[in-house]
Amino acid sequence: MNKRGISLSVGLLVLSCFVLVGLSLAYFVTKQSEVTQVVYSADAVEQVYVKQGLLDFYIQDIFNQAVLNFNFEEGDSVFIYRFKQVLAATKEGNGAYPIPELVLLEEVSVSNILLSEQEIVLSLDLAVKSSSEEMDVEYRYQKDFGKVFK
Repeated sequence: MNKRGISLSVGLLVLSCFVLVGLSLAYFVTKQSEVTQVVYSADAVEQVYVKQGLLDFYIQDIFNQAVLNFNFEEGDSVFIYRFKQVLAATKEGNGAYPIPELVLLEEVSVSNILLSEQEIVLSLDLAVKSSSEEMDVEYRYQKDFGKVFK
């Protein structure tokens, strides 16, 4: 039996761990002083998510008002006309939309509509942007808004 204490391999392992930790800490301390700019991206990304939620809310509200008392026999061009009327009604007194991204909806056409006897679906490719001093964030996504008739 070995009564002298720990074996040589365990001692070397512990010593090498302490050396590795010490070198890592020294590296981080020296590199931290070289950092010149800190980027706070969480705020910019959060702003994009908030704008996305607002945009989806306004589009869903406009869609719901346009589809109110709509019959599929009227056709998709009538729905587009109603949709653009409701969109124009959301403009504020100065002629601007509550959120600037709603301008994208002025280009909605019949190609964005899927109309059948059972449902109407509006498919949109949307983009939300947020800018700050440090960075610009743009989020593009595709969303479908729909209503089932029966």
